[in-house]
Amino acid sequence: MNSTRWDLAADFPIRYTLLTRDGRPVRLAVVVCHSAADGAATSRLFEEWYTLLSGGELAPPSAPTPLEVAESERTPVGRRRATASLRHWEKILRTSPQAVFADSGITGPPGRVATLAIRSPSAAAALAAAAQRTGASPSSVLLGIFAALVAHRAAQPKLVIAALSANRHRSQLVGYVGTLAQDALLAVDTAAENLDEVIGRTKAAALAGYWHSTFDATRIWELIEDVAHLRGSRWARQVVVNDLSMTIPDAAAQARPMPYTDPELSWYPEEEVPIRVMLNIWRVKDCVELSLHTCPQVFDRVDSERLARGLLTLVEAAAAGPVALDRLTALTGLAPGVRDGEWESVDGSWIDLAAVRELLTHALGARVRPRVAVENGRLTARLDAGPTALTPAGVHLAVLAALSERQTAMAPQYYVIDGAVPAEGSGRDGGVTDWQALLG
Repeated sequence: MNSTRWDLAADFPIRYTLLTRDGRPVRLAVVVCHSAADGAATSRLFEEWYTLLSGGELAPPSAPTPLEVAESERTPVGRRRATASLRHWEKILRTSPQAVFADSGITGPPGRVATLAIRSPSAAAALAAAAQRTGASPSSVLLGIFAALVAHRAAQPKLVIAALSANRHRSQLVGYVGTLAQDALLAVDTAAENLDEVIGRTKAAALAGYWHSTFDATRIWELIEDVAHLRGSRWARQVVVNDLSMTIPDAAAQARPMPYTDPELSWYPEEEVPIRVMLNIWRVKDCVELSLHTCPQVFDRVDSERLARGLLTLVEAAAAGPVALDRLTALTGLAPGVRDGEWESVDGSWIDLAAVRELLTHALGARVRPRVAVENGRLTARLDAGPTALTPAGVHLAVLAALSERQTAMAPQYYVIDGAVPAEGSGRDGGVTDWQALLG
């Protein structure tokens, strides 16, 4: 296959390689540039190729072109849709935990993550039964079970989940060939009695997230940075779901042989993925096929396998009836994470005060001798500036610049500076956009 990078301005975005034996074609390998087509679009192309190879005829194209989609996004309806998406993201970023996983096992940013593939024919029948019993789709059942297990492991009932490629919800885009891969942001509260409730909440959160996943990416990143400045914590994209089950045509799925064992778990080479845990849903019919990316700071290989087997165990249990959430450890062997030391819940997030002191020292130098405590409900830092003139605004900017990838810390909400020029305040810049006020 041609490994040369695409020239996006000049190259055709699909490359074909035909393999032959004795002059007869036996295999067609296709590489699709992701900038031109996402997984769902590639599935449409596959269906068209299969129709042509079978001697069929293609129906006239009815989906919009990429230029037509871009033009629709600039209409009044498109702008209102983008504004509604911003409002949805703003509420979650402003009120939800900055990081799902906050425990003593986290030593730094995610690095190389392990990859575990799971295949189970028996789980497919159980998943269909669970979906019928709960009134949720198979993907929603898997997402709800995944959310319950992640929250259980994180010892944190409130989750923020990023769902990839989630914006093909409008009927006119079903057959669209192009790229629409933007994240949906889901806020899920798993504080419930049983798994059925979590599945229902996750289904509702997914629908809301998918509906609000069409946006101007530049403005979303401006929103993320502005909320981080005002809140003192930056959203960590720790938990990710990628549901590809609707993008793999049945003809391709059925050509894949069934596993020899049930379940079949296979480890693949590690990858660089900036997440703590990610679930990929590949197939839900005839044989459940999933893959997990797990950060070793949160899930070692033993716990990764427990998570994988736990997903299948809970699918089977959910087929029979509601599953009490207080049974998750007993059913899966997956224990909640541990928070040893100076942990406090601040603004809905678990924060390690030792990590906050380390953050301040890294940003300002050891001379400031930071003292950190929660005073009157707000995270307060007391700093010894000595003869150096420090201001809350300058300190806050320096701390925010050092905050990146420190997911167990946050910038203090209030600074008290002792020294030749005493000062105190939040350090927040009044000129930074308050998106809550802007969006109403």
